[in-house]
Amino acid sequence: MGPSPASAFLTQNEPAGGDITDTKQKVKAPSALTITALILLPILQIMVGTVGTMQTETGTRANDIFSFVGASAFALLIAVLVAYLVLGNQQKWSLEERGSILDSALPSVAVIVFVTGAGGVFANVLVHSGIGDALSSALIATHIPIIVMGYVIALALRASQGSATVAILTSAGLLAAPMAAAGYTPVQATLITTAMCFGGLGLSHINDSGFWIVTKYLGLTVKDGIKSWTLLTTIFSLVGFLLTTGIFAIVS
Repeated sequence: MGPSPASAFLTQNEPAGGDITDTKQKVKAPSALTITALILLPILQIMVGTVGTMQTETGTRANDIFSFVGASAFALLIAVLVAYLVLGNQQKWSLEERGSILDSALPSVAVIVFVTGAGGVFANVLVHSGIGDALSSALIATHIPIIVMGYVIALALRASQGSATVAILTSAGLLAAPMAAAGYTPVQATLITTAMCFGGLGLSHINDSGFWIVTKYLGLTVKDGIKSWTLLTTIFSLVGFLLTTGIFAIVS
């Protein structure tokens, strides 16, 4: 009795050696330890540089070396070079493939860098032009609670120049004197500062580097980013401010 049609088909299409394997070469993904080490490398370098700068005398050669090593731009450059070598060798990329991968990252990164730089310039304009002082004086004249004032100033600065850090620090600097004059307790001062932080969280939009990181790497359009990310950060900001204000009212 001859072989069945099914067995004949399997025999005819069976690879030599009897094992059905994928003919494409599979590239092993980098280990979690490798990726973690690459992420931590610039952070550790900045920490070493910062601690070394603090422990050495200003103006000495050691202090200059630690300042250079701990500079964020230099630390990130070292991280990129190490990742280029480690991942390129591990993945067996050719020079053309490495160059293509680096080139493909430039458009997304360029937008983030330019927007962040523009936001930083605008923040300096706000500080040196006295607009922040004028806003603070106008709000103080309305006699609204200082916790609300801090939140509104931080939110306005965040929306205008994009940087949460600049918004929080500028708001704290503008309200430092009124807070000291009011004689708030450490707990109350902490809550007011927390309200400023929540103000710096909201209204993240196109002048914020975080907005572009989210939209670019999730493949969102600007419109979708405003509908999702901007709305989400603003809701978080309002909820955090309301909770902080409630606690402030209890401890006052």
